Amino acid sequence: MLEFLMLSLRLEEGINTVDFNKRFNLDFCNLYLDDLKEYIEGNILIKNKDCYKLSNKGKLFANEVASKFVK
Repeated sequence: MLEFLMLSLRLEEGINTVDFNKRFNLDFCNLYLDDLKEYIEGNILIKNKDCYKLSNKGKLFANEVASKFVK
């Protein structure tokens, strides 16, 4: 899962929640709700439809964001 998240964060599309949910049989948004809210409010993540991607500021924190998602 860590590899998927780290690679996805580095893609232009970001983390596709539909793909994540199917691949890992987990609900990404419910699993990481608090972290997602914090990163969106901090302008580190941007939500586009079913995807979360790093903002320009967030690209500086890609490893930190990915490691936070691994629980």
